[in-house]
Amino acid sequence: DLLRPREDLPLLVAQVELPEALRERVQEMVEQKHRQIGADWSHELLTPLNGVFGGLQLIEAEADTIAPDQLKEVLALIRAGAERQERLSRKLIRFFELERRKIAPHPNGTYRCEADAAVATAAERAAQCAGRQADLVVLCEAAIVPVSESYLTDAVGELIENAFHFSAPGQPVVVSGRRVDGTYRIEVTDEGAGMAAEERAGVAAFTQFGRETRDQQGLGLGLAIARSTAGNAGGKLILEPGPNGRGIKAVIELPSG
Repeated sequence: DLLRPREDLPLLVAQVELPEALRERVQEMVEQKHRQIGADWSHELLTPLNGVFGGLQLIEAEADTIAPDQLKEVLALIRAGAERQERLSRKLIRFFELERRKIAPHPNGTYRCEADAAVATAAERAAQCAGRQADLVVLCEAAIVPVSESYLTDAVGELIENAFHFSAPGQPVVVSGRRVDGTYRIEVTDEGAGMAAEERAGVAAFTQFGRETRDQQGLGLGLAIARSTAGNAGGKLILEPGPNGRGIKAVIELPSG
């Protein structure tokens, strides 16, 4: 199954009142693109373009006959694919920026930011995107940490996004920040599917677990981005079981003066 349900071209086309022959042509276009895709991560990178190119080909083929309401649905499909492609591209850019800084640290020296402000921004964005504002709990102490605000916001946002994705609506996602023995400990805790011990130990870029049983998209970069952000600032990422063995607790520990 190379297409995820919410951005599946055949599924959306099936919802539009199109002639059967036209629907079959669109399906064949998607299957042809599938046959051109090899590795899992390259599949994830290219899949959003299926909707973009498929939708454009559909408009080109039926430009003179497609109804306005059908056109709006196809354009929504194209937009969804383009937005997903943009998210993937931004994550790739950030990941390789972080990897480059492991080798050549920024010449301007150490960044500093207010950790509680960065965490609050990340939490608000992720909750709004997921439509889970009612499930979010944020409790953060003020502290200054040696990382740029944009990098920390993105890293914490990746953890919160994962927490929302792998927990059901109505289950709380708790985000906390507190000073502990010269460090600032940011915790993102959910009560969702969790990760086995071998999965927590095997976190790496372009690696995902449980794709057979979990609805997953993306390149598996979220945890890698969080880990590299923490490591570049002299900290670390820790993955622990959630409360009572349910869900997961993702922790970023950073130096704090």
